[in-house]
Amino acid sequence: MVTAGVAGDHSPQHFSGTQCASWFHSHLGISIEVYILWTGVKGWFNTMSATIQVARVIGAAVAAAFLTVTSVSDIRTRKVPNRVVLVCGVCGLGVSLTTGALQTLLASYVTSVLVALTMGLVLYRTGTIGGGDVKLLIVIAVTSPGTVAGMTVGADAVIEAALIVLVETLLMLAVGAIWWKASKIVTKQDRTPPLVPMLLISFLVVQGMAFLQVL
Repeated sequence: MVTAGVAGDHSPQHFSGTQCASWFHSHLGISIEVYILWTGVKGWFNTMSATIQVARVIGAAVAAAFLTVTSVSDIRTRKVPNRVVLVCGVCGLGVSLTTGALQTLLASYVTSVLVALTMGLVLYRTGTIGGGDVKLLIVIAVTSPGTVAGMTVGADAVIEAALIVLVETLLMLAVGAIWWKASKIVTKQDRTPPLVPMLLISFLVVQGMAFLQVL
């Protein structure tokens, strides 16, 4: 609905969408069909964007739940059973398919998984992280690539997916190094930190900062 005024008359006049289209056609040469097509495409993109944002939030919540459960196991035994990782991975993939995020953001998912796999293998080969940590990086990439407030589609979404994996992994290592240093000072023992809880912390920090940007 558009409101307009007429010279000498200060009362507002209201125009419907069809009347607006007629005005565009008569004054700017834009046909009614083009106007309707434009409004329809704009509405579709707005709906898709909102749907994907909801899917991103669901994926992030599920990923956080996975990391919480596996963190308990890592703290207690310093191991994460393969069957638990497998269940998390299958469930994460199922969530991504059910919400439609995987189909819409396929390039972002593939990029996130490839970066997680590459970084994980490099860090594993250097003895920095364990095999379970590598698998969980991939699980998170399958469940929640990017951030809850990230780019919806296009090249920006792909770049974001790659950067978020890098940031979360580096932050995990940084938090783990701080934990190791503090533990060494307090306990006088050189103990390897459980990295899954550190990954949970880094994931929550990154997602939380992204969420605050949209508030």
